[in-house]
Amino acid sequence: MSIHHQIQSYPSIEVSISTEKFFKVEFYTSSFADIVMSYTYIKSGQQELEDYTNKTCKPELDKHVLDAADNTFSPMIQEAKDAKEAAAKSVQKCEDLVASLNIESIIGEEAKLRSDADKALEETINDVYSELNSKIDTKAATSNVYAKAQIDSFLSTKAPLLSPSFSGIPTTPTASGNNSLQITNITNLKTEISSKLSSNNLYSRITTSNNQWCREWFTDANLTQCVWVEQGGYIVPTQAGVVINTITFLRPYKNVNYHFGRNMEHSYHGGVSMCSAWIGFFEKSTTGAKIYLDYSGIVSCSWYACGI
Repeated sequence: MSIHHQIQSYPSIEVSISTEKFFKVEFYTSSFADIVMSYTYIKSGQQELEDYTNKTCKPELDKHVLDAADNTFSPMIQEAKDAKEAAAKSVQKCEDLVASLNIESIIGEEAKLRSDADKALEETINDVYSELNSKIDTKAATSNVYAKAQIDSFLSTKAPLLSPSFSGIPTTPTASGNNSLQITNITNLKTEISSKLSSNNLYSRITTSNNQWCREWFTDANLTQCVWVEQGGYIVPTQAGVVINTITFLRPYKNVNYHFGRNMEHSYHGGVSMCSAWIGFFEKSTTGAKIYLDYSGIVSCSWYACGI
C-alpha cells in the first residue's frame, strides 16, 4: 500500500490497493497534521516494541530455552557418560581376563581330550565289530545252509494254515469247560458229552474226593438249576472202641430235611453180617453228620445221603 498526499485547499491522498485498483481520500488541511503525528507515534511505538523485543524478551526467552534444554539433556548426557565409563570398565575387565587365560593351553587340552574320546570310541566300535564277526563266523560254522529247492521240499510236507489236511494220528490239548472255537480231542469230547447227557430230562454232575462221592441233578444243560443231591462214602476204622465220627459233605444241603443212612459190616465168630443196630446218625447239619462207630469188630462203614 502506498500513500500520496497533496497540500491543497482540500487536501487528498491516493491509496493504492494494487497496480490496477486505488481509492482517493480527501480531507482538510488540519487533518494532515493529525495523520503526520499519528504516523510519528506509530513509528516511535514500533521502535520501542523492537527495542523491548530485542533487549528484554529475546534474552529472557533464550535463557528459558537454554535452562529447559539443560534440565532435559543434562541428565541424559550424564547417563551416557556413566554408561560409557561402565562399558570402558567392562572392556578392561574382559581384556584382563583374556590376558590372564592361556588360550593356547586350553585349546591344546581340549584337542587332547577330544582325541582321546575319539580314540576310545573307535576302539569300542572295533571291539563290537570284532565280537559280532566272531559270532557270525561261529553261527555260520555250526549252521546248515540249504538251497531253495531243499527249503521248498521241506515246506511241501507242512500243513497249510488254510484248511490243513492232517495225516497219521494228530493230537490236541484237552480243554475242559471251554465253549470257544478252540480245537478239542476225543477224550475231552466224550467227557463233555457224558456230563451233558440227560436222564429223565435231568443233567448230572459227579464230584469225588478221597472216600466220598457226590452227584448233583440239574434241570438245565448249563448246570445252574440244581433239584437233587446224592452223596455217599465209607469209613475205615483206625482204632478200637466206640468213637464219634464227623462226616463233611462235598456239597451242603439247604436244610436238615435230607435223608441220611449207613451200613456197617463187622466180624464175629469168623463170619460177616449186617448189624442193623448201628443204622442211623447221632447228629445232622446242612454241611455234614456225626455218627457213632464201634471199632471193636467193624470192617468198614458206608453211608448215604440224599435231598436238596
